[in-house]
Amino acid sequence: MDVKDARVKGTVLLDYVRLIHVAKDKNWDKYLKKEDWNIINGRILPSVWYPYEYFYRFGNAVLQEIAGGNMDIVRQFGKSNAETLFKGTYKGIMESTITGGGGAIRFLERYTALVPTLFNFAVIVLEKVSEKHVKFNVKVDLKLEEVLWEPYFAQLSGTVEKVVEMCGGKNPRVKIIAKRWEGGAQDSVLDIVWD
Repeated sequence: MDVKDARVKGTVLLDYVRLIHVAKDKNWDKYLKKEDWNIINGRILPSVWYPYEYFYRFGNAVLQEIAGGNMDIVRQFGKSNAETLFKGTYKGIMESTITGGGGAIRFLERYTALVPTLFNFAVIVLEKVSEKHVKFNVKVDLKLEEVLWEPYFAQLSGTVEKVVEMCGGKNPRVKIIAKRWEGGAQDSVLDIVWD
């Protein structure tokens, strides 16, 4: 897919925009374009599709100015973002998983179904290894800029850790076992295990 056709839902922009609003002392103009401020200072609608370029620039700005390029901070952001999303906008998915049973695996199946509704260029295929072990084969139909691959997967890892915990899984461990950005692998793969 060409970058100009790539879209993300407003939901995935909201936390970046909140961070940009809160950290007014940062040098945002080093990473953001003048027209980005119209989106940042406007009203972002969670269900509306926005051009990928906003996701890229907002995410990179937050990565550099807030996280300082530290992947542990990005992973923690993923955990925080998961809590916001699944206790807020998408709480119905979490609630129905908890009340309907199925635990973490059932939720992760629902999460993989949610991803293409948030990113029109990404799909996650879940492979069940055992009752407490799955793999996410992440297929991205877009040439991401090098700077975003590792943070994207660090954030996704934190998100997955948190949702497993929210579903009652103990001691979740997420490891990236195939890294597309390091060459060789067509897709990236997360290995997810919990007790």
